[in-house]
Amino acid sequence: MNWDAIGAIGEIVGAIAVVLSLIFLGIQMRQNTRAMEERNKLERSAALDRHTDSVSRWRSELARNQQLTEIWYRAIKDEVLTEQEAAQVNNIFINFINTQRSNFERAKVVGEAGLMQQTARSVAVEVGDSKTMTKLWNISKAWHKLASPDYTEAIDEEIRKFNSPTERFEQSNWKQIFGVLTGNERD
Repeated sequence: MNWDAIGAIGEIVGAIAVVLSLIFLGIQMRQNTRAMEERNKLERSAALDRHTDSVSRWRSELARNQQLTEIWYRAIKDEVLTEQEAAQVNNIFINFINTQRSNFERAKVVGEAGLMQQTARSVAVEVGDSKTMTKLWNISKAWHKLASPDYTEAIDEEIRKFNSPTERFEQSNWKQIFGVLTGNERD
């Protein structure tokens, strides 16, 4: 037997094994990429579901409690509140900010830039026209910044846009909504 022939056959077998391994790795990578894309779609969908659910729970808390809704609206209108009412507004405000912050962070993880902006804008429209809510935001901002500096910066940017005559976005806030629903629309 010729050792050169055996060596050549070994090299051919080795080359075929390398090519087959590369083909197998390519197939595996393609399957993994598809699986990751599918998982990302599912995670984005779950983030949107959690966002909707958390905001619905917060809004439902106001909708089920007429007294709390009245207090919240009075705070937005910058009316004077009792100490108990102020405590209620502060707690519901912090709950709202934390709800939106959780949604912001989930959106950031799954790469949903529009949802990130929506969470910040939601805070901006609640805060925008109300001195009371602006003060609450400014007081609580330092605490929220500890956990999520990107979130507080996004809110401040949306508030800046809200208050800018040239960049003001289409928004609806409590004053407008209640004005439409009660027939007391503002121009």
